[in-house]
Amino acid sequence: MKLKSSIISLTILLFIGALVMGTFSIWHWLIVAIIVLVLFGGGGKLSRIMGDFGKGLKEFKKNVKDDDDKNKKIKKD
Repeated sequence: MKLKSSIISLTILLFIGALVMGTFSIWHWLIVAIIVLVLFGGGGKLSRIMGDFGKGLKEFKKNVKDDDDKNKKIKKD
């Protein structure tokens, strides 16, 4: 029951936000995402999600750099 009331509240909040902010801009979606994460994820999960995002981004950059180094080595040979 609590989940259903939260979803209804979120829907009403989205509708009011759309009226106040106008069209669905990037800022609107950012605010909605933060509200959803706080409501359904809690404070601890939010920091964990951001930490995982940072680790994933770091790993992605490392792999891109490694691929570039391999391509340069292949072109030299």
